[in-house]
Amino acid sequence: MTPNKALKPGSEAPAFELLGLDGQAHSLESYRGKPLVINFWGTFCPPCRNEMPALQAQYDKWKDQGVQLVGINLSEDRVSVGSFLRSYDIHFPVLLDKNKKNGTQIRPEGVSDDFLHLGRRQDSGYRDRRPDERGDDRIPHRAAARQGLGL
Repeated sequence: MTPNKALKPGSEAPAFELLGLDGQAHSLESYRGKPLVINFWGTFCPPCRNEMPALQAQYDKWKDQGVQLVGINLSEDRVSVGSFLRSYDIHFPVLLDKNKKNGTQIRPEGVSDDFLHLGRRQDSGYRDRRPDERGDDRIPHRAAARQGLGL
């Protein structure tokens, strides 16, 4: 499947299963029931590294509102990703798509600079590309994002 060809607003996201840093398999189904924001990223991406503290702060706010934030790392191993996350004191859930096979089924077009917003039923809301290089403006917490997430 070409990334995001079949995923249109309102359509159900395709099932996937990825390993977490805990070594356990996590499926999209396990996130059903709450709005979900997926951040596709890599340690090789300077904007991705720079936004991590702001994403952590957003995760801390959203978790009390019932919104889930999950990072999907593209192509890196568990040891490298774990070391990176510890160095930034990041503790939101991160899944690994080392071979770019599963997470890429729902990954928006582009390298790793995208967010995908899924509703409670894991239906696609919309994609949000980083509009600029100014910290919080790249994180989908503006009014439109909140409306799309049903908050």
